[in-house]
Amino acid sequence: MPDKIELSVGGLKVEHFISYEISADLYTPADAFRLELSNPETGIVPGQKCEIRINEQIELTGIIDKISTRISKSGVTKSIEGRDNMGWLIDSYCGPAQ
Repeated sequence: MPDKIELSVGGLKVEHFISYEISADLYTPADAFRLELSNPETGIVPGQKCEIRINEQIELTGIIDKISTRISKSGVTKSIEGRDNMGWLIDSYCGPAQ
């Protein structure tokens, strides 16, 4: 049985995807995700907070970084890319002065 994937953004729940990828690594401080939507009319914008659930369990809470739309002979698709909440920390990190 395939996993049930759900993206929640601002009260909107998206459950139908063409493809999805979630990158998680113990040695990388911010996990990333990429979702390709089968419904490109969805009103999601960069900067929104989101949750990704797999089989009704929260697997990732983060922010949407980038949205891209692609038009081809087979139709219009929308890709959503983002990172978990550690992305905020990485963005604001200042290294030691040299």
